[in-house]
Amino acid sequence: MKKSKAFLLLNALDEKELKELEQMMESSFFHQNEAISSLFTYLKKNRDSANKKEWYSLYFKDRGYDDLVVRRYLSSLNGILEEYLTIKELKAQKYVSGHLLFSALRKRRLVGHLKSKSSFGSMDLKYKDMDYSSDVFLAGYRFFCENDRLDSDLDKRKPLENMEEGLLYLDLYYIVEKLRNICEIYNSKTIFELENISYLNEEVIELAKQAPFNAYPQVRLYSFLLETIRSENNEEAFRVLQKLADEHGTLLSRTEERDVYLVLVNYCIRNINKGVSGSLEECFRIYKIMEKKNLLIKGKFLSPWTYKNIITAALRLNETEWTRQFIRSHKEKLSEEHRENAYNYNLAKYNFHLGNYDKVLDYLQKVEYEDVFYGLDARSLMMKVFYLDNEMEALYSLTDSFRIYLRRKKKIPKERRKTYLNFIKFIRKLIKLSPRDYPGLRKLRNDIQATDKVADRIWILGEVENKIRKVEAVYKN
Repeated sequence: MKKSKAFLLLNALDEKELKELEQMMESSFFHQNEAISSLFTYLKKNRDSANKKEWYSLYFKDRGYDDLVVRRYLSSLNGILEEYLTIKELKAQKYVSGHLLFSALRKRRLVGHLKSKSSFGSMDLKYKDMDYSSDVFLAGYRFFCENDRLDSDLDKRKPLENMEEGLLYLDLYYIVEKLRNICEIYNSKTIFELENISYLNEEVIELAKQAPFNAYPQVRLYSFLLETIRSENNEEAFRVLQKLADEHGTLLSRTEERDVYLVLVNYCIRNINKGVSGSLEECFRIYKIMEKKNLLIKGKFLSPWTYKNIITAALRLNETEWTRQFIRSHKEKLSEEHRENAYNYNLAKYNFHLGNYDKVLDYLQKVEYEDVFYGLDARSLMMKVFYLDNEMEALYSLTDSFRIYLRRKKKIPKERRKTYLNFIKFIRKLIKLSPRDYPGLRKLRNDIQATDKVADRIWILGEVENKIRKVEAVYKN
């Protein structure tokens, strides 16, 4: 029974939805079968211990068990649950329900009812109710199609401007959808793979830059989003996209608006890794905008990686008090699966920034190393603590065990493994070098700068620079 579609669907509903569904089950409009109502009540009350035979004996009493009967009732209940979800989605998506209502009224020739719905604006569309911003243009096209059919039904002459406006909405829908999908492909494919995809036609990309399409903010947003994704160094596209997102982000669905800001964040992160001045401050500013707009959360929860990245950026800008409040205030927004690991690791990172190394180790002991990626970062942080506390024996032992772990753990992506192996290599070179070995320290700095993949690159470069400055200070004196 727990594997049935009805049980799984019922389990996915929250308390508010269950109450709405309960009211629906009481209506004879949707069904007139007491057995289905009984099954619904049983499943709702026995989520942990639901059993086919138990429900059958409760409802049918002494009648011999028939599995086929139970499966038929489960199938019927699932149909009602799916109908509930359909109705709920229709109520939420006014551009769909509005079109269907217009169509129903038109078919019944209720012209008087249609007068109040004779303009597209009367549909009271909310962009945040839509899956994609392009849906507003599709809704507009469907609306004009219904108006066209209404004119035909009433033998009225079709105004040319109405037809042109309807076709414009259709073109806008196609262009925005095409651009959105191209952006998704660029985000998920390598350059080599992109060269082998024929349908990434430049014609649509160029069309979006021309009138009348470029007058629409949604088109401009996706045009510059694509430019920012396609070109790693297009500062002009980045700035225009940032301005468009701040001014017109509300014309996108919540998911789209979040994705636009994440592209801006990723652009900043690439520049941070290249050492471009001001990129870290820009990245943190964008994160704060996302927090203000409630765009940090995807689905129901805050991603532990977003949580970590924001805290990392804030600490590097020395925003210690803001960071402390953010760590605690956003803990409950993490999924239960990641909550404690993310919370303890980031508290360790926060205390590392403050120089409270004993607290760092205390918090790291609470991190479950079974989570591969937190296990990697926790070990890296522990290495830095041992280095700064001059615990060289513990550091050597950790680097040895960490290196073995990296080579044995097949789940770790190749590039990430390389990043941490390079960090281990450079920190071991650093502790082997004499503090007065000026040529050796300069060579180590150059080697780190010339290596693409290094975990905690900024930290280890900072430690090497500190030693170089100390030697230079001695020579000057």
